[in-house]
Amino acid sequence: GDSEGLAEIARTERDPELREAAIHSMGITGGGGAALKQIYLAHGDRQTREAVIHALFIQNNAKMMIELFRAEQDKEMRREIVRKLSLMSSPEATDLLMKMLDQ
Repeated sequence: GDSEGLAEIARTERDPELREAAIHSMGITGGGGAALKQIYLAHGDRQTREAVIHALFIQNNAKMMIELFRAEQDKEMRREIVRKLSLMSSPEATDLLMKMLDQ
């Protein structure tokens, strides 16, 4: 389907702008949470990772964002994920944010 084609472009495209466009389209079409996670973990560049977080935000996929937050070592990327989670009305996001406030 379309989401598999987009995921393939997002995984293999060398041009960052085209890769980001494919990731953004994946966010809009609503599928591919697992594929977005793989792309995030495979690409170390900040631009791609931010595009994945934004795509998951568009999908309202707090669960996947929390998984990436827990795996992320970079403080700035963790902050970006928390910023997006704070805008979501998701029980999982609220739980994570409350635990962070308790620390």
